[in-house]
Amino acid sequence: MSTAAKTIDLSFRAKVDRLRRELQKTDFGSALSVSDFDGFQARLQQLCRDYSRQSLNKLITEHLAPHFDHVRSFEKALAISFQQDATASFVWSAVLAVIECTCRHAEVMSQTFEQMKDFYRSFPEFDNYVNLFPNNISLQFLLQDLYEVYASFSLFTIGYISKRPWTHLASNLFSSKSRRTFSSIKKTWEETKLEFEKATRLAFRSHMLGACKVNHGQSGRFQPPPKTANMPKPHNYFVGRGKTLASLLGLLTPLAWTPGSRPPSCLIHAMGGMGKTQVALAYAQQYASLYKYRLWVNAESPETLVDSFNAISIMLDLGPGSIDAVHHWMQSTKEPWLIVFDNVEPATIDSLDLALPTEAVEQSAIIVTSQLEELKHRTDAAMPLDSLDARSGAQLLLKCLRYDVAKVSAAEMKLLEEVSEMLGGHSLALAHIGGYMSESKHRLAFFRDFFNERWQHYAWGGRTLVEQYEKRLEIVWDLALDELPANAHQLLNIMAFLNPDGIPQDWLVQELMVGEGWGFPSELCRNELLDMTRSLNKRCLISQDSVTAGDGVEQDVYVIHRSLQVALRLKLDQSTEERELAFGHALALLERVSPVANRLQIPTPAFWPQFRITNPHVLSLCNAFSTAHPPIQGTLSLATLLYNAGFHVFETWNPNTRDGVFMLSTAEKVLDTIGYDEGRLRADISCMMSFLIDILGPSRWSESLARRQNVLDIRKALMIASGETDNPEDVSVDPESEHLYYNAANDLGLSYLQCFEFDKAEELFVKCFERYKQWGSVDDVPFEYGKYYHNMSIVRAYQGAHESAINMAQIGSEIKLKTDGNSSRYLWFQYDLACVLLQAGRLRDALDLHLEVLKGRETICGSRAEVTLQSLYTVGAMHYHLGEHEQAE
Repeated sequence: MSTAAKTIDLSFRAKVDRLRRELQKTDFGSALSVSDFDGFQARLQQLCRDYSRQSLNKLITEHLAPHFDHVRSFEKALAISFQQDATASFVWSAVLAVIECTCRHAEVMSQTFEQMKDFYRSFPEFDNYVNLFPNNISLQFLLQDLYEVYASFSLFTIGYISKRPWTHLASNLFSSKSRRTFSSIKKTWEETKLEFEKATRLAFRSHMLGACKVNHGQSGRFQPPPKTANMPKPHNYFVGRGKTLASLLGLLTPLAWTPGSRPPSCLIHAMGGMGKTQVALAYAQQYASLYKYRLWVNAESPETLVDSFNAISIMLDLGPGSIDAVHHWMQSTKEPWLIVFDNVEPATIDSLDLALPTEAVEQSAIIVTSQLEELKHRTDAAMPLDSLDARSGAQLLLKCLRYDVAKVSAAEMKLLEEVSEMLGGHSLALAHIGGYMSESKHRLAFFRDFFNERWQHYAWGGRTLVEQYEKRLEIVWDLALDELPANAHQLLNIMAFLNPDGIPQDWLVQELMVGEGWGFPSELCRNELLDMTRSLNKRCLISQDSVTAGDGVEQDVYVIHRSLQVALRLKLDQSTEERELAFGHALALLERVSPVANRLQIPTPAFWPQFRITNPHVLSLCNAFSTAHPPIQGTLSLATLLYNAGFHVFETWNPNTRDGVFMLSTAEKVLDTIGYDEGRLRADISCMMSFLIDILGPSRWSESLARRQNVLDIRKALMIASGETDNPEDVSVDPESEHLYYNAANDLGLSYLQCFEFDKAEELFVKCFERYKQWGSVDDVPFEYGKYYHNMSIVRAYQGAHESAINMAQIGSEIKLKTDGNSSRYLWFQYDLACVLLQAGRLRDALDLHLEVLKGRETICGSRAEVTLQSLYTVGAMHYHLGEHEQAE
C-alpha cells in the first residue's frame, strides 16, 4: 500500500471510530450492533411494531424506504474504496439510531423524516462510480469527506431531537439556528458531492487518454453508469388493479412468440383520468425484472413523440438521433425491452404507425395508452380499463387521506366505499377529493352530503357515461378549487396554459421573482413556490417529476392532468378578468424563457435546444388562446412569441409543419385584431409562412407567391424609409433592412422557380448576388452565397447549361456543408445536385448521390419523414429508368 493510500485509510478509520464513539454516548448505542442492511430491516420492523401508534410504518414507507437504495449505494462505495467489510462503516447504524431517536419524540417525527428524505434522496449512485476507479486517490479523499458530512447529519439530528420536548415547542423544530445548521450541512454535502462527480469525470477522461495512446489515437468521452429506463415516477396513490396487471402480463408474454418478429403489443384504453398511464407505469415497475430496458414515449403529439425518441436515443448512447436509430437498436440488442406510447391523440395516429417497433431479438413488449378505442386495430390486443371497484376506490381514498388502515372502523370503510361508488370509481376524481379532504380536514360525510346536494340538480335524462363522468369531475373540482389558497390557485391557473407534461420548476421560481403582483422577496421565492406546490401536490392536483434535459442535466418539473387543465380553462372562461391575469402571467413567463428568432431570419443552431423545450409550451398557449370563449384579447407580445416559435419550426425543418403554420397564422390573426399596421413583424411572419406552406404541397404555391410579393413590397418600403431615400440601391439605408429586402427578393425568386418562370428568377438571384458581393466574401456571408449558387444551379439546369449548373450546385453544397455540417439542409442541397446531374444525363452519378442522400435522410430525418420518402421514391424511379427493376421494386 502506498503512503497516500495508508494516509487515507488511517484518516477514514479515524472518522469511522468517531462516529462509533459518538453513537455510544447517545441512548442509541445498541444500533451499533446492526451488521448489514438485513439486520437494519429486522430492527426497523421491530421498531414499527413498538411504535405502531405513531404510524411509523406508514411514515417510513412514504418518506424513507424509497431512498434506502441510495444509502446502500453509499455503503457499498465505502467498502470498495477502503477495502473493508461493508458493515464496518456503521452507515446503517446511524440511520437506525436517528429513526429510533425520532420515535421517542412523536411530535417531531414527520418533520424529521422529511429532513431525512431530502438528505438521502440527494445521494448519487456512488458505487457505480467507484466501481470504475476503485483505487483512485482523489475519489477516496472526497468519499471520506462525504462520510464525515453523513456522520455530522446523523449526530446533529440525534442531538437536536434529544432536547426536551418543550424546547421544540418553544423554538419550533428546524427553525432559525437549527435550520441554519442543517442548511450548512446540506450545503457542504452538495458541494463535496459535486467535487466527487467532477473527480469521476476527470478520472474517466484520464483513463480514456491512456486508452487513446494504446489504441492509436481512438478518442472517448465520459460516460456515467448507463441508464436503462426513462420512465416517469409512478403515482404514490396507485391501488388495486392486480387482475389487470396479471392479464396484461399474459397478453405481453405469449408462449408462442418467435424471435425476430414484432413484439406483442397491447392497447390500454379508457376515458381520461381512469388511470391508464398509472397502470402502464405499475406494469413497468412490477415486472421490471423481465425487461432490461424500459422506455417511455410521450405520444400526445407528433412533436413530443419525436422528442421522446431523441431523448431515448441519447440515453442509449446512440447520440441525438431519429426514430430509426432507436428502431435499429431495438432490432439488434440481445436484451429484452419494454416501450410505452402514452396518451396517443388523434393527431399522433399516423406518427404512431411509423414509430411502433417491428422486430426484436429477445421477447420484448409494447404498450399503448389512449382514449381512442379504434387504436385496437393497430395492436395485438386491447384492454379496456374499467372503473375501480368500491373496495379499491376506498383504498385509494385511504392513501390520499393518509389514514392508518389499522385504525379505520367498519363504518368508516363503508362510508369510503360509498363515496367511491358516488364518484363512479374514477381514479382522478377519487384522488382529487381524497387530497382535498386530507388538506381541508373536512370529514367524508361532509363531501358525501355536498356531492348529493349538487348531484340532484343534475338532469339524468339521456345522459351518457362520458357526460356523467365529466359532471362528477366538475363537482369535485368545484369543491377542491374553491378552497385553495389564493396564490396556489393563481399558480394552478397559470399552469393551465402551459404544456401539462412538464412545467420546469425554475421557470415558476423566476415567475415569482419577477412576475407582476406576487410581491415575494427574491431569496424566498423558491420556498414560496415549494409551499404552493406542496399544497397542490397534497390535493393531488399536480405531481412532481424530474426529466433529463438535452445537456444531460436533470430538471424538476410539475405535471398537471390534461382533464384538469381543460376544466380550469373552461372555468376561467366564466371569469374573463381572472383569465386575462393567468394568461398574461403564462405569456410573460414564456417570453422570458423562449429564444428570439434571428433578426435576419438566418438559422441559429445554438438556440435549437432551448426552442425544443419552450415550443411545446408556446403551442399549448396558442391552443388555449384559439379555443377560448369568449376570446382572449391578443397582444403584440403574443404575436411576437408565436412568430419566434414558428420561425424555429422553419429553421429546423421540423416535421410538425402544421404546428408552425398554426402558430404563425394565429399570430397574423392577433395582429389583425389589435390593428397592428407596422410592416416588419407582418413581413417576418408571412415570410416564414411562405416556406412552411410550400412544404404542404403545390396546391398552396400560388398563396406562397402572393405572400412573397407582399413581403418584398413591405421590405422595400421599410428599407427606403430607413435611409430617407426613394432609391433602394442607396448605400445609406439601414444594413438590417437592406439584408431583409434582399432575402425577400431571393425568396420571391424561389416562387418563380416553382412556377417555371426561370428568367424572372434569374433576374432576382443575380440582383441579390451583386449586393452579397458588396457585403463581403463567402467567408463573411456564407448563408447568402450558398443560397445564390444553389438557386442558380436550378436555373442553369432548366436553361440547358448543365456543366455550369453542376459546378454551381457543387459550390452551394460545399458552402452549406461548411456552415451547417451534415444537416437536413445540406442534404437538401445535395438532393438538388443529384437532380442537376440527372438533367445532365449522368444517370449513374445521380443515382449514387441520391443513394447517399437517402441514407443521410434516414439517419437525420427518419425513414418516415416526407423528405426521406421523397428520396426513396426518387431512388426507385432512378433504378426503374436504368432497367434495374428488382432494385426499383
